[in-house]
Amino acid sequence: MKAVERIVMKKNRGFILTLMAAVVLGTAAAGSAATLTGETLQAAVQAHVEKQSPWPKGRIRVEFVDAVPDVTVPSEKVTLRVKGRVHEDFIGQSSFTVCLREGTRLLREEHVRVRLWVLMDVVVSARSLSSGTVLGDGDVKVLQKWYDAVPQNRLADVREALGKKLTVSVNPHTEITKNVLRDCPVVRRNQPVRIVLENGSLYITASGVSQEDGALGEIVRVQNTASRRIIHARVRGNALVVVDF
Repeated sequence: MKAVERIVMKKNRGFILTLMAAVVLGTAAAGSAATLTGETLQAAVQAHVEKQSPWPKGRIRVEFVDAVPDVTVPSEKVTLRVKGRVHEDFIGQSSFTVCLREGTRLLREEHVRVRLWVLMDVVVSARSLSSGTVLGDGDVKVLQKWYDAVPQNRLADVREALGKKLTVSVNPHTEITKNVLRDCPVVRRNQPVRIVLENGSLYITASGVSQEDGALGEIVRVQNTASRRIIHARVRGNALVVVDF
C-alpha cells in the first residue's frame, strides 16, 4: 500500500512540476512580446509624412481618419518602417502601411488611413470689389488656408493679380483665382497703332487702326490705314502690333 502511495505521490509531483514548467515557459514567452501603442504608430506615420512630403516644413497636417489600435508582436526587438503609395502627392485622403519587423522578419503590418492637409498662400479680396475693377494696391492681400486638395487656378502672390481686371463681383476675403481675372487691354478699339512685319532681315512698318480691344499677347484685327485691308496681328505693346509669319 505504501509503495502505491509513493508511486502516486511521485506521479503527482511529476504532474505539478510539469504544470509549473508550463507556467514558467508560458510567462517567458509572454515576456518576449512587445505592445506598441496606437500613438506610437501614429507618430511613425507623422514622421514619415513630414520627412517625405514635398511641401515646406510646417505646412502639412496629418488627420487620422480612424482610431489606431495598440498592437502586440512576439518580439521585444521591433523596428518600424512606414510605406506609402506609389506617386504619393501628400494631400487629401491617403493611407500608409506600418511594417513591424524583427531584423528582416516581418512580424505584422498595420494600415493607417489619413487625410493630409496643406497650408497654402492664397490671394483674397481685401474689400468688396465690383466686376470690372482693375486691381490695385489695397484691393487684394495674401492669406494662408488649409487645403485637402490642390486648388485649381490658385494665385499665391498679389503681383499675379495687380493690374488685371476682375470679371465678377466679390465680397471681402473671397479667393481671387486666375479664371476670374482678365488682362487689361493694351490696345483699344479704334486706336491708331503701328503695324510691324518682321522676318529675319525683312522689317516693314505701317500705320493702322485696331478694330478691337486687345491685351498683351492677344491677336486682334487691325485695318491697314493705306490699303484699308483688315489683317490679324499680335499685341506687342502700347499701340504696337506685330504680324506673325
